[in-house]
Amino acid sequence: MHGTEDEVIDICCSHKLASLVKNKYPPLWAQGFTHQNLELCPEFLPTLVAFLAHVMVTKEVAEAVGGLKHLVMTGTSVLVEGELSATPEGTKQAVELKAARIVHLGLCDAAHYPIAKKKTTYEYLREKLHLRPRTNTIGAVARIRNALAYATHKFFQDNGFLYVHTPIITASDAEGAGELFQVTTLLSKVEAASSGATAEAAPSPQPADLAALRQAVAEQGDKVKAAKAAAAADKGNAELAAASKAEVGNLMALKDKLAKAEDAALVVGGLRRLPGGKIDYKEDFFTKPAFLTVSGQLQGEYYACALSNIYTFGPTFRAENSYTGRHLAEFWMIEPEIAFCDLQDNMQCAEDYVRFCCQYLLQHCRCMAGQDNMQCAEDYVRFCCQYLLQHCRQDLDFIVKMVDAGAIARLEQVAASPFQRCSYTDAITLLEAEVAKGRKFEHA
Repeated sequence: MHGTEDEVIDICCSHKLASLVKNKYPPLWAQGFTHQNLELCPEFLPTLVAFLAHVMVTKEVAEAVGGLKHLVMTGTSVLVEGELSATPEGTKQAVELKAARIVHLGLCDAAHYPIAKKKTTYEYLREKLHLRPRTNTIGAVARIRNALAYATHKFFQDNGFLYVHTPIITASDAEGAGELFQVTTLLSKVEAASSGATAEAAPSPQPADLAALRQAVAEQGDKVKAAKAAAAADKGNAELAAASKAEVGNLMALKDKLAKAEDAALVVGGLRRLPGGKIDYKEDFFTKPAFLTVSGQLQGEYYACALSNIYTFGPTFRAENSYTGRHLAEFWMIEPEIAFCDLQDNMQCAEDYVRFCCQYLLQHCRCMAGQDNMQCAEDYVRFCCQYLLQHCRQDLDFIVKMVDAGAIARLEQVAASPFQRCSYTDAITLLEAEVAKGRKFEHA
């Protein structure tokens, strides 16, 4: 949304647009929306704004681009210049735009546009990755993730934490309990070998072949010794000297053939092996096994020992054979490390974080210096929840209506409720009591 040529106004919700109307900003440009019905009530693409707004287009204005029919096809993009005004009280939309000019029209053939007006399944949207951000659901998820990422950085930055970038590719297994995704350049050599483009493409020699070559080398060695002895006994005999030299040449040829055969025998499945059978990473880019990170905890700990409170926030990878939302192959993880703290400190930090995310507009998180880690975590969680409630309300309303009816209620509950804490022993006791009552735990 643009006010003037020199001024750019960031619009993310109808409430902000309504405030622009009250503040009497100059005429705005509305860019990137598609129509939803023949009354030209377009829905802004979720990547720009998340609300419905009336755009009033007269026939005279529409005729400049070929008529109204060109504006009502699903998927059409329009750049409109006009006057933004508030709608009457009680109207679904907070504002409406009276179009004065159609600046740009990007036509779309509705017959071939794969995203229909009706609700589509997530499975179908996975096949249309380049278009699914235009849907309400994926757009709402993108804005919520954006808000949570911002809230995460704001919480930790406001409380004196240093953001540390930990490696995505690492040679260490931080936890040792899960499967890792390996990163290697050796597979290209396997492909080349399978296509016959390299020496590794030749069949590996059999053990019997290697034994025969070793025997031939040994026998040829005996012949060389005998030839050299004969030549030494009759030093003036040129014929014996030539014969000795020829036998040495034959021995060198056999040794070279044996070395190549033994080297080829180390290639199994296109990958070169060490004598013990393990993969030889000498020809790999990293010259050692390398993996996608499962955690930045190791690096975070030694940074915390030098720089005090730090946090990591980035992608994490787990090669767990699971199809649940709790065991994703790729996800973003937050790992704070606080110097001079105990378990209670850690739990408080987590609680503070959540509360901070939930209550961002209502209050600012207090300084974490000297607080325990547990309070920090609690404040962080609260902040995230409140931040979503305040900054993504319309997206959350959509999620409640179309995906999860209890989403807002859970966020409000987290933001308002104290976090209960118990020891590990007490937690086991509680779980055992529930199991005794016949309750089953899915991920126990």
